[in-house]
Amino acid sequence: MNSKAPSALRRAIDAVNDAQLLQPITDAELEALGDVSLWRIVVEPYIPKQRGLIARPPSVDEAERVVSKVGRIVQVGEFAYQSKTTSGLDLSKARVRAEVGEYWLFEMYAGQEIHLRSGHILRLLTDTELLFRVKDPDLLKGYAE
Repeated sequence: MNSKAPSALRRAIDAVNDAQLLQPITDAELEALGDVSLWRIVVEPYIPKQRGLIARPPSVDEAERVVSKVGRIVQVGEFAYQSKTTSGLDLSKARVRAEVGEYWLFEMYAGQEIHLRSGHILRLLTDTELLFRVKDPDLLKGYAE
């Protein structure tokens, strides 16, 4: 028996685990959902890649999505970065702005969570709730690590 090739049982288990992984929300799903308004930004929480050999139960991935502080920008409202804050800061002069596809750090409990029937969780934030553009989200430590 070739010990380097995975067994049929191992391949079947891997296939089931791969099917259970929630993939990022698609453009078609976003289109069907609707559009963000005003200065709000829709973020999909980022789930860090699993490290190590021990398989995580789905409940851990669910917890990662809920307590995530990093997310991928999926929609930006038409008036984002065009207002002034109450302290007089003109956001239209900001050099660093969120764009679709980028990863950003935000406060853990910021914004409004949106739970979709597909299992996806999105977060609705304002343009001032984004704190830091993250170039490589895998460099940040996740909840379950």
